[in-house]
Amino acid sequence: NMLKVKLITLLKVGNEISVNDEQHTIELGLGGGTQLVKVTLKNSPFQIKPAHQVSDESTQLWKWTKQHFNDWDKLMQSIDICQPTPKNFTMPLLANAKETAVLVAGKRVLHLQWYGGNPPYQVEIKQRRTQLQVLTTQNTNIKTEPLSLQAGKPYRVVIEDAEGQQIIGGFKAIATAYSYPQVLQDAPLPDETRHVLKATWLVGQEHGKWLFEVYQQISETSQSTQILKTALLAQIKTLTRGISR
Repeated sequence: NMLKVKLITLLKVGNEISVNDEQHTIELGLGGGTQLVKVTLKNSPFQIKPAHQVSDESTQLWKWTKQHFNDWDKLMQSIDICQPTPKNFTMPLLANAKETAVLVAGKRVLHLQWYGGNPPYQVEIKQRRTQLQVLTTQNTNIKTEPLSLQAGKPYRVVIEDAEGQQIIGGFKAIATAYSYPQVLQDAPLPDETRHVLKATWLVGQEHGKWLFEVYQQISETSQSTQILKTALLAQIKTLTRGISR
């Protein structure tokens, strides 16, 4: 049977994981995330063995993970990484709805993703009526130059395609940061595993308030967080986002 990909799946001794083509890999964080294994066509099927179980050092993290796993699973749900790309000119990250997306204030770049339209695209970043940056790209994603985001200020993103179609979205910079659970700070984990666990935890806080923030964070990491990015974009569609006027 073919299963849809989940960001986090609990594995047991005896489970076998397989990849059936050369183009794809599955990355496993075994031993509570301390052993990173890439499953490929060559080493398939990869069997989970007793040596891959959670170590004593990771017991607290494992208890914490199991405690929150159901919440994560409900939030992220199962996603199909081969789902068709939306045809409409749209930007789920900053869809125009009821609640404003937020980012922690400070000097930082923006990672933006949209769908549809016809290149080239012009991307304009504004603070109310003040134009901060204007960028052009042939792609449906972009990384801006650093921006100095001021707490309490609303920002607007306008994307226009070659046909004059526009997407308008926005977010608000806030001073309030967030505190991660201490177990995520202390557990002996590879940096990337810790980063993914932190991001997944943050997604579930305050009814999705931090989704745009999480997307920025994971966009700075490696390609292995692509599933999380896909899940975030899917989850954003079910929540309310909007523009501060």
